[in-house]
Amino acid sequence: MPNLNNITKYYFSKTTPFDINSGECFVWAWKAKLQYKKAKLYSVSYGGGHAIIKIGKLYFDAEHPKGVKDWRRMKAFIGRQPKENWLEEMSSYKFKKYWSMHGAGSFSRKRD
Repeated sequence: MPNLNNITKYYFSKTTPFDINSGECFVWAWKAKLQYKKAKLYSVSYGGGHAIIKIGKLYFDAEHPKGVKDWRRMKAFIGRQPKENWLEEMSSYKFKKYWSMHGAGSFSRKRD
């Protein structure tokens, strides 16, 4: 399985994974999708939202570059008791449209 540390190292070299997940998770997920064409994009619409990807049977975000089997166990959801219906798979078009309206940054992020 892939290790997505390279996304963080290349695009967010001066940013911690926690900070990425606190405002630019959708950019991280988008950059990962561009690198891994088979990745599926997901958004979680609870508690300010969170963007993650899925490759095979594992879910990934900046804090979980090696993936986890259950997205509800990600650090972003600690103490929130997430429900399965919070997670929505999105097409690339819908993902970009959703996060362009709800995200805290821009998809055009360059390297740090």
